[in-house]
Amino acid sequence: MNTKRFFTLIVSLSLGVNCAFAQQSVNVIPQPVFSELKNGIVSIGPQTEIVLINKDASRTVAYLNDYLSKWTGYKLKIVNQPVNDPAITQIIYDIKVKADAPDEAYGIKAKDNSIRLMGDARGLFNATQTLLQLMEQNASSNRKKISFPACDIYDYPRFQYRGMHLDVGRHFFSVDFVKRYIDLMALYKFNTFHWHLTEDQGWRIEIKKYPRLTQIGSIRKQTVVGKKFNPFVGDSTPHGGYYTQDQIREVVKYAADRQITIIPEIEMPGHALAALASYPYLGCTKGPYEVATRWGVFPDVFCAGNDSTFTFLENVLDEVIQLFPGKYIHIGGDECPKTRWEKCAKCQERIRQLGLKDEHALQSYFIQRIEKYLNAKGRKIIGWDEILEGGLAPNATVMSWRGEEGGITAAQQHHDVVMTPGKYVYLDHYQSRDSSEPLAIGGFLPLNVVYGYEPIPAKLSAEEAKYIKGAQGNVWTEYMPTESQVEYMVYPRAIALSEVLWSQQNKKNYDNFLNRLKIEMKRLDRLKVNYAKHALGINGEVSRTREGIIELAFSTRLNGARIRYTNDGSEPAPNSDIYLLPLAIGKSMTIRARPFLNDQPYGNEYRQAFIIHKAAGKKVISRFAPAKDHNPGSDFALVDGIEGSENSDDNNWFGFSGNDLDAVIDFDRPVEISSFGINFINNPRARIYPPSSLSFSVSNDGMVFRNVASKDSFENKRLLKIRMDIASLKARYVRVLAKNAGKIPQGKPGAGNDAWLFVDELLVF
Repeated sequence: MNTKRFFTLIVSLSLGVNCAFAQQSVNVIPQPVFSELKNGIVSIGPQTEIVLINKDASRTVAYLNDYLSKWTGYKLKIVNQPVNDPAITQIIYDIKVKADAPDEAYGIKAKDNSIRLMGDARGLFNATQTLLQLMEQNASSNRKKISFPACDIYDYPRFQYRGMHLDVGRHFFSVDFVKRYIDLMALYKFNTFHWHLTEDQGWRIEIKKYPRLTQIGSIRKQTVVGKKFNPFVGDSTPHGGYYTQDQIREVVKYAADRQITIIPEIEMPGHALAALASYPYLGCTKGPYEVATRWGVFPDVFCAGNDSTFTFLENVLDEVIQLFPGKYIHIGGDECPKTRWEKCAKCQERIRQLGLKDEHALQSYFIQRIEKYLNAKGRKIIGWDEILEGGLAPNATVMSWRGEEGGITAAQQHHDVVMTPGKYVYLDHYQSRDSSEPLAIGGFLPLNVVYGYEPIPAKLSAEEAKYIKGAQGNVWTEYMPTESQVEYMVYPRAIALSEVLWSQQNKKNYDNFLNRLKIEMKRLDRLKVNYAKHALGINGEVSRTREGIIELAFSTRLNGARIRYTNDGSEPAPNSDIYLLPLAIGKSMTIRARPFLNDQPYGNEYRQAFIIHKAAGKKVISRFAPAKDHNPGSDFALVDGIEGSENSDDNNWFGFSGNDLDAVIDFDRPVEISSFGINFINNPRARIYPPSSLSFSVSNDGMVFRNVASKDSFENKRLLKIRMDIASLKARYVRVLAKNAGKIPQGKPGAGNDAWLFVDELLVF
C-alpha cells in the first residue's frame, strides 16, 4: 500500500508534548507500520469528549472510559456528532480506514483539537491501545492534563494469529487473574487467548453432564515439592479449583469486549488422568486412577477402543461449544503414550477392525473421529504437532511445539499452522542465568531470543509460508504456583513477542525496542505488574585473561545507573563499591552486584559463588563436544570456577548424549596435587545418569598418563559432588574420564536411547 496516498484519504492525528521531540516516530509497542511526529499538540483532560460516529466501536469506547476512570479518576462524555469548537478537544471514532485495508488495520491522526481514530471494530480497538500508550507517556502527575506530539499513524498486523496461552491445569488461577491476564494481552494487541483447561493434575471446567469431573477431577491431594520426584516429596496440601459455566461465559464476554477470542483446550487422548480418576471406565485398565500429584507424562490415557470414550468426549465438547463461540476447539493430542493401547484388547480389536497399521494410526483415527464430530458442529480442531502422527486430520490446524518441523510439514501439506516452538516462545523457561532466579522447568529463553524469533521458516516456499498464521507464547505452570510468578515469567517477554507478531519484519530493531520498553515499564509499574527487569538490569560475563586469570565484567542498559557490588556475599547497598573495571577473581568468594539509579536498586541482582582451585582458568581440551543444547559455550566453562546447580539447564553443565567426558587440563608446568573433584547430575526421569566409571590420571608429557584415582559406584542423589583425595604428587597434566552410562535400561523413561551425562566444574586442589 502507498502510505502517502493513504494519507490523502484520512485525517491526521496530532499528539502533542510539552517539549521538542528529536525522534521521528512515536514510542509505541508493537512498532507501527508507519508513524510520523508533527508539530503541534492536542491537550486532553476531563472536558474532552468522545465522538462515536462508528457504532461498531461502542464496546471499545466503553473499554476506553473504564480504563480512563481507573487511571485518571474521570470518564469522558460521549456524543454522536463532532462540534466545531476550538475550546473542546474531541476523540473521534470514525469509519473504517479504507475499503481494502488489511484486517485489524487502523489509522490515527490528530491536529489542533481533534484526535481521529479510523478502522472497523477490531481496528478501532487496536487504535485505542496505541492511543492509551501515548496518553500514559505524556500525562501530568494528576492526569488532568495529557499532552501529545502531533503524529500520523497507519498500522496493521503482520500475522492474523497473535496468541498467548495459560495452563490452569497444573495450577489453578482465579477469574480475576484470568481477566487481568487478558487485559495485559489487550494492551499489546494480542487477539487469541489459548486457555488450557484440562490436565492430568486437574480438570478446570464445569461440565454439567459429568459432575464428578469437578467434584473429583479438579482436586489433587498434594503437589510435588520443587523437583523432588525420586524419591517423591509432596507438600501434603490439596490443590484444586474450577470455573463454573457462568464464570466462563463472563470471561468469554470480557475477552470479546477486548477483541480477543478464547480457544479452549480439552486434552485428548493423553493428559487425561483427572478425567479417568473421575470416570474410571474411560481408561483401558478401568483404574483405580488418581489425579496426578507430580508433573510429567503418564501411561494412562483415554481408551481408544471403547465407544463410551467418544460418547463422553462428544458430550463434553457439546457443552464446551455452547460456552466458546470461536471457530477453534483445541484437542491437545500431545504426549500420548501407547503402552496401554498396546495391551488393551479393545484398542487392539479397533486396530484390527479398521485395518490400522499401528497405535500411531489409532491415535490418528481418534483425532479424526473427534474432528468429524466438531466439523459437523461448525467448529475446527487445532492440536499440538503430535496430531501429525499416523496421518493428519483433513481440516486440522497444527500448533508446532517440538521445534518447527511439525509446522513445516503441516504447511507443506497446506494445513494452517501456529508456531509455538519451545526454543523461542516457551515462557516457562528461565529468562536469565542469575542464580537468584526462581525455580523453572528448565531451558533458557532470554528477552532478546524471543524478540529475534522469525515465525516463517526459511525452507518454506512463498506459497507454503501463507499457511503460517502466526505464533503463540506458551505458559505452562508446573513451577508457577502464584499469579505473581506467572506475571514475572511472562513479562516483558510477551511484549517482545507482540512486536514479533504485529510489526513488519523490516521494522524490528532490538535496541530500539529496548528504548521503547524503558518507557513502557513505567506503565507496567503503575499497573503493578510483577515483570522481570533483566533487560534493564545487570549482566555478568565471566572470561579468562591471557595469563589464565578469571575475570568478571558487568554491564547494564539502564542509562545513568551505577553498578555496585560486594565480594563477601552481602547484599549490595547504595554505599557499596562502584564497579569500574572487570574484577579479577583470585580466591573463592561470592560476588553480588546490582544497578543503582539515584541510589535506588533497580532490576535484577547478579549473584555468583566462585570456587578457585588450581585448575581454575587453566587450559582444558575436551575430546568430545557436548550436545548443542547443553553447551555453555567453550571448554573454559569446565574450569571457570562456577559449579552448577541441581538445574541441568542453568548453562553451567556440559551435556553428553551417548558420549564420554574425556578432558585434559594443562597447568603449563608441574604443580602439586592432592585431591580432585567433579559434579554430576543424576535424574533418570530426564534421561540423565551418573557415569559408569570415573577416573583421574596424571602425566608430565601429555602422552603417557598414570591413573591415580577411580570410582565406579555412585550414590542415588540428584546432585553428585564427587571429591577424591590422593597422596600428594606433582604433575603438569590431569586427564578426567567419565564414561557414559550407555543405553537407558528397560522400564526407565527413554528406554533404549542413549543416556545423558551431565558434568560441570573440573576441580583440582
